[in-house]
Amino acid sequence: MQKNGFPLTIDDVRKIAYQFAEQLNLNHRFNRETEKAGYDWLQGFLRRNHDITLRKSEGVSLARSTAMNKLEVDAYFELLESILTVDDGVLKPSCIFNMDETGLQLNNRLGHVLAEKGETITVIACCNAEGTFLPPACIMKGKNKKPEFEDGMPPGSKLFMSPKSAYITSDLFIEWLKTHFVPR
Repeated sequence: MQKNGFPLTIDDVRKIAYQFAEQLNLNHRFNRETEKAGYDWLQGFLRRNHDITLRKSEGVSLARSTAMNKLEVDAYFELLESILTVDDGVLKPSCIFNMDETGLQLNNRLGHVLAEKGETITVIACCNAEGTFLPPACIMKGKNKKPEFEDGMPPGSKLFMSPKSAYITSDLFIEWLKTHFVPR
């Protein structure tokens, strides 16, 4: 459940329920002062809609957001270069790639939000030592890929669907190597 691309908070859903009941001229016992449905209504709504869950939304940790900075990346590639140039290293920077993956929540609003269950995605990033990036690849939980899942993705990006979870597996890594990395 989203509003302007963000998950709905409990208050958002309660306000929308009130507005909807008013627009349809339904007889309701919602609070006219706060213009919100009550918590009892919300609990019933969640019981009737098993694919929606109440979660505590988490922001990106400070450690994670500051660890990937220009100084750290530069230091990594300087160390790598020193290792590879010992005894006239063989590999050129254009042939040295680094790949990593990270799991992200599709929402980033703090507090409790209402969201579809399993709203996480894994993003696979890969670049070479010259700084050339491959388009990202993403993994979503599910069996059927819908065209709108790829809306807004950078050109050349790839979306993999995984029926069990949005996490990378050995099989998905091999598929990524064969269908995304090697062709480039």
